[in-house]
Amino acid sequence: MKLNIKNQLIAYFTSVLLFFAIIVGMLFSSMFYYQSVEIYKKELSMRSIRIADKLSEYMQANNADRGVGYGQGGGYGAYLNLLDDIAMSDVWIVDRQAETVDVGTGKNKIAYTELPREELALLADVFNGKVAVIDGRTGIIESPWISVGAPIYNANGDVTEAVILHTHLSDIDSSVKCGTNILFISISISLILGIIVAVILSGNFTKPLKKMQQTTQELICGNYTVQTSVVKNDEIGSLAYNIDILANRLQAVKQESDSLEQMRKDYISNISHELRTPVTVIRGSLEALCDGIITKPEKVKEYHTEMLRESIHLDRMVNDLLELSRLQNTDYAIEKTPINLLDALSDAVRAERHIAMKKQIEIHYTDNETTCTIDGDYGRLRQMFLTVLDNAVKFSKEGQVIDIEVYKADEECIIKVCDYGVGILPKDLPYIFDRFYKCTDKENLTGTGLGLAIAKQIAQRHNIVISAESTPKEKTVFTFMYAT
Repeated sequence: MKLNIKNQLIAYFTSVLLFFAIIVGMLFSSMFYYQSVEIYKKELSMRSIRIADKLSEYMQANNADRGVGYGQGGGYGAYLNLLDDIAMSDVWIVDRQAETVDVGTGKNKIAYTELPREELALLADVFNGKVAVIDGRTGIIESPWISVGAPIYNANGDVTEAVILHTHLSDIDSSVKCGTNILFISISISLILGIIVAVILSGNFTKPLKKMQQTTQELICGNYTVQTSVVKNDEIGSLAYNIDILANRLQAVKQESDSLEQMRKDYISNISHELRTPVTVIRGSLEALCDGIITKPEKVKEYHTEMLRESIHLDRMVNDLLELSRLQNTDYAIEKTPINLLDALSDAVRAERHIAMKKQIEIHYTDNETTCTIDGDYGRLRQMFLTVLDNAVKFSKEGQVIDIEVYKADEECIIKVCDYGVGILPKDLPYIFDRFYKCTDKENLTGTGLGLAIAKQIAQRHNIVISAESTPKEKTVFTFMYAT
């Protein structure tokens, strides 16, 4: 059976609490028993000293003789019985001279030699004027016991007798057992309360983990908009934060993937549309010629011219598509050599001037012998400039001019191509570098929509930044920036 983290934490907390309760119970029982015995020893010592003092006073007041046997005088016997009751333990009075032991109320005397070795050792210390304490299980007392002895002095200050108090540890055992029971009940109640607290704390601890588990399940199912909503300043909070970041990045990747998929579909659709148009024209013309619908020589020639024009357009479009695909392929290597970028610009300007002359358009560009060295493909860089210049000429009116400006600023070589033609509408400007994107102006009826896309790819492969800005019916500026 699968054990979730919450149940594991409850089990861990319960185990720790139980272990702690057992250790505390064992230590408490042992230390409580030891402490109780020590306290009882001190109490017995104080009692024995007080009893010995009272007996010393009694004997001195009644001039008791060392040789008189204890218990013979009625007054002394009654006094001894009273002390036996007050002491709350057995009282032994040991006569040092007669070597007899008075065992207390209603008991016969015993011989000195009947005492166990421990008692004899205790008496030796007592007769030397000390208060002595011993405990054990042997001798005339069968259960665990404690004996405390104190000296009794005569009028001369000599130790003539000893008082010994005996108590059974069974009384202490009952006290310890009672204390242990109270401790057990207290620990049991605390353990139950601790388990309840452990359940609550485990639930609070695993709640964000459960939320993160649900979030990851949503991510697995493809829902990348989900968030954990966990805010904590610890490792769990950091993990939740990372999961949220992962979800955001997956959502961004999904959007990019969807965008690329849409671009792919649009690309295929555009290719199909762009290729279908010239093919349809060529096919229609051929069918008309083959079916004999067109027989007049001038019409036949016109159809042939149209088919040639469409085939040239189709060939150029296919070549542009191949060129664009090659440039977009990062594995396709461009042969680069150190060249002056402005040489490619000058060559493109010379070539475009022949086309511009047909519309009486002047291209103003002066080669001021500025050098902008770049590692690049001369032919493709020339093609990039030709594409922009060709568009500038195409969208300029007859008699207008095209200005080309070259300068350096902040270690950058900047080239600007400015025409004053129809311009580009704001809605079209963001898309002019996209494949197959064409404005619908009459000046662009023969365009393929691939020229600027190829120009941008050439620029990117050479680390050149190309941009455009335009004011409709006023001017359009294409800017090339290269960090030297």
